[in-house]
Amino acid sequence: MIAIRAEQSWTKPLLRLLGLAIFFNGFIAGEFVFTFFGMLIFASAQLTGSNAGSADRVTAAVSRSRALANLDAEDMQHAGMVPAGAGFADATADQPAPVETTHAFLADAGGTGAEIAEIPSEASFDPTVDHTPLQAEAVRLRPVVPLNRHTDVHSWLGGLPHLPSDIEWPVLDNKPALFLAQISCSHLPAGLWGGRGPHQGWLAIFMSQERQGRLAVVHSERFGPERQPPAKLVYPRPRLSRSDLIADITGKPSLMPRWPIDIRPVDPDEDARLERRFKYTRPDNRGALLESELDLSDPRFHPFDWVSAQLLVAVIRTDLDWQHQVLATLSDANDKNPKTHAFLLSLEETRTHLAELSSELQRAEGLGLELDQEILSLMLSGLESLTLESYEVAADGTQVPVMRSVLEHDQILHSYFRWLDRYARQVYAAAPDNLPQPQRRMFEELWAWHAIHERGTMGGPIPARFRDAADTGSALLLRLQSSELIGWTFGDTDDLGIFIAPDALSSGEFRACFGRVSG
Repeated sequence: MIAIRAEQSWTKPLLRLLGLAIFFNGFIAGEFVFTFFGMLIFASAQLTGSNAGSADRVTAAVSRSRALANLDAEDMQHAGMVPAGAGFADATADQPAPVETTHAFLADAGGTGAEIAEIPSEASFDPTVDHTPLQAEAVRLRPVVPLNRHTDVHSWLGGLPHLPSDIEWPVLDNKPALFLAQISCSHLPAGLWGGRGPHQGWLAIFMSQERQGRLAVVHSERFGPERQPPAKLVYPRPRLSRSDLIADITGKPSLMPRWPIDIRPVDPDEDARLERRFKYTRPDNRGALLESELDLSDPRFHPFDWVSAQLLVAVIRTDLDWQHQVLATLSDANDKNPKTHAFLLSLEETRTHLAELSSELQRAEGLGLELDQEILSLMLSGLESLTLESYEVAADGTQVPVMRSVLEHDQILHSYFRWLDRYARQVYAAAPDNLPQPQRRMFEELWAWHAIHERGTMGGPIPARFRDAADTGSALLLRLQSSELIGWTFGDTDDLGIFIAPDALSSGEFRACFGRVSG
């Protein structure tokens, strides 16, 4: 996977090797002067080097993405999501267009508008803002992608609620409830739920941490300040990890990103291929395509700040620790295989060097240094020099042991990409401009792919998967899907349905709401 670099004179690689040698000897010996001197030598050679190989790969990826975008245009237009001829710039006319963009299929000029503003404070929010009520009995809730600093946030999924101070955070099963969504009732159609339900204020939806069918729905006429949870919230996440690496690194609870949603009538002719269940079977699955391109020599996959840099190190450390635990167990079981013993020694050496490199990165961060290109290049070169034993299949079909860089191991790369994706979503949702352009372009393409397949629904007929709820004659208040974009999962990647009796909806008795997870 390591890219073939452009041809250089013999002096440049020699200087790089010399710089790396001084750098590693310095931090192994604990001599910061040598570490800094080696960093300077390596950086001077790196700055004069060529990055043509990486640029060629990025250019090829951009070209492929554009081709895929063109193939998708007809699908998007048929779904009523992209008008004919619309492009990325149509949805972001107030934002300077990037030099290169892979987002031709992201435009959504038919929505409620791409004027986007930060959620205002209680004092400045105007709940009587003029808008034309939709005329529909069911609506889609689709996350807005791409975002910019002017995005209109009137309703959203994830993040934190805005509640008046006299409304307490709901507690369910003796734990603070998980916040799911806040919906502006004034943006809902007059004909939704047969005309029942509120048309002013906001609905805030919460779910128990213990039982996903246990809910709390709060209707408030006033828009309050952003509320912090009274204690840690543990959301059900897809692809569970042994620990939350982001929280471990930052020392702060890792919350769901707040994602603004667009409310629009359900199109009866909507293309069924946009349903979530088809997302993974389509040949142009953005997630699968990006993971097939994973390469740490590609700037799109680089860490972009100290947290993402530590995420890469933490993922490698987690993988090495797991392998070490397995081998140590075998060794304790009197395994006399010399290969096991040799691999264990090699693994311990790699773990030691990784810990030393991690300490140097933490020291640089502690000194207030920025994670610039020089430090990033040193970090990636240092990680590339760390090796693990692996196997490749020879021509005769036998497995041959080989030593590979930790940055070439698929398990490490894919785990790192998932954590980078999760962290980038948090950064982007809080302030889109804080995500650098290489990562922003790549992830906006991926997140838009999730958004068109992971939509919520309010009103309309109850899906067959919630048959028992349909038998009660209840109305569908809200259906949410397991979502890679938001970062939560219901049941086994199922849907969460929230229902209420029509009479209770008319009288505003939202305590009567009940939930079901589709089977």
